[in-house]
Amino acid sequence: MTAGENGTSDDFIRGLSQLPGWEECLEQARKSETDRTPFGQMVSSLLVATDDGERALALSGQLNAHGVGQVAVITVQGILHLLTKRMGEEDGEELRFELKFHSFGDLRNLSVRTSHNSFNDVEGEPRHARMSFIIDLPDRSLTFAPVDPSHPEPLVNADAILTAYRAVRAGMSGQG
Repeated sequence: MTAGENGTSDDFIRGLSQLPGWEECLEQARKSETDRTPFGQMVSSLLVATDDGERALALSGQLNAHGVGQVAVITVQGILHLLTKRMGEEDGEELRFELKFHSFGDLRNLSVRTSHNSFNDVEGEPRHARMSFIIDLPDRSLTFAPVDPSHPEPLVNADAILTAYRAVRAGMSGQG
């Protein structure tokens, strides 16, 4: 069974589309000859790097109106970090991207926070519903949090963030 047949790559694309700015930029790329190829290559690179989304646990990131920004993917083996930028006028403001893999051993620090109050009952919402965690890489920090706690979309919901946090924690301690 391929990823397309079981919906894994579809889940990955739906998760990407929930990140701030991504849906708008992808729609713009569909209409633009200039951005169509780089955006298509960017999405395909993410899919190849995550085995069509099968290895992805959670997504985070955003793009601005010009397609500049980042996305980070927690996988079962480490973190993929994609940076996008526009090149100067001499390059026709072409969109460029760079995708790097960081093993859990590359991480400098992991912190977690939730807005859940332990003095309140957990009946209405689990403790991790509004949690976030921050990973410090050698050159930057990445934050993972549910895009919208009410969103059931895969890879960006509270359960995905908790699963990713646990994988990073285990990976950093050598248990992953």
